[in-house]
Amino acid sequence: MDRLIKFINTGRGTYKWANSVNGQFLYNVEKNHYQLLRYTEDGRQYEIGLSKRNTSNCPIIIKGFIAFLIKNWGKPEELIFKEYQAICREKFIKVEAIKPGSIFRDLNKEFIDFHVKDEMVKFDFTKTIKGFIGESEFGLLSEFYKSYKKFNNHNNPQNYRRSYTNNTEFDAKEWAVIFYYTYYSHKVEGDTNPSLISNFLTNYNLSLGESSFLTNFYEIKRMIEGRNNQVIGYLENVKKFFADNDEILAEINEDIRDIQ
Repeated sequence: MDRLIKFINTGRGTYKWANSVNGQFLYNVEKNHYQLLRYTEDGRQYEIGLSKRNTSNCPIIIKGFIAFLIKNWGKPEELIFKEYQAICREKFIKVEAIKPGSIFRDLNKEFIDFHVKDEMVKFDFTKTIKGFIGESEFGLLSEFYKSYKKFNNHNNPQNYRRSYTNNTEFDAKEWAVIFYYTYYSHKVEGDTNPSLISNFLTNYNLSLGESSFLTNFYEIKRMIEGRNNQVIGYLENVKKFFADNDEILAEINEDIRDIQ
């Protein structure tokens, strides 16, 4: 399941990449990225010598969270998440704290907003790795990336709560979708315990029974995570609810693309 990911992690070269490229990946600790080093046809030496290497002839293929994840492959998920976020936070605050007016800014909150968007860009860039490791192993990396997004959102829950007065605009299943992308998916307060559902229904003045709401939620959850295209209409309909939340809109759009 993760054989080629381990090849990258250990710096092992191979001609058995999924796209038949012959070479290895080199990790840059300072910049947290992997460059591709191609071998000559006989596989005995590097195509580009050390003194002539640059990011054009030895392109960056992996960066951001995925690069850090692969470098630390096999370590506990929580440890990787906390360590990577701490490194990125320190770099962000180091740059922003010396700017005029920074004393009046909430740099910790700004970091989460910046970090989530920055990692989305880096993940899109890193999708090139799919050609080297194949669909299955790339899917595994994608699951870790989605989990890391939820970890970041959990650390910034205020971004995922919004008062919405027109609660008759959505039907029961659409409210279940909204619950999935706010309270449940981002683990603001944990899993689907009764108090979590009760709080959600109360916050939005919904006259829905908790039992029937839970039934709808599990149906929606199965459809989203099972990539059932019948859920796409519900996802499209709730976008207006998240009109001021770029992060969740991006996640919904990403799920729609995956399901399609």
